[in-house]
Amino acid sequence: MRRARRAGAALTLFLLSADAAEDQPLEALQDDEQDAVLLGALIRETLRTTDRSSRLTETVFAALLPHTDAAGGV
Repeated sequence: MRRARRAGAALTLFLLSADAAEDQPLEALQDDEQDAVLLGALIRETLRTTDRSSRLTETVFAALLPHTDAAGGV
């Protein structure tokens, strides 16, 4: 964040929370940990090598996307 501020570069903070789908009842959900592991792997495979990600809670993930504006983060 400091480097982006110093350089005047764009930086996007991406937050992702895994929630149940509307058409999937809560009692049919898999184990939260298993879902989080799968989601974490998907995030790692999708991000660029310059991006950084972290698991904040059981179901919340964050990623820092340097040199990415808001439109690029979407």
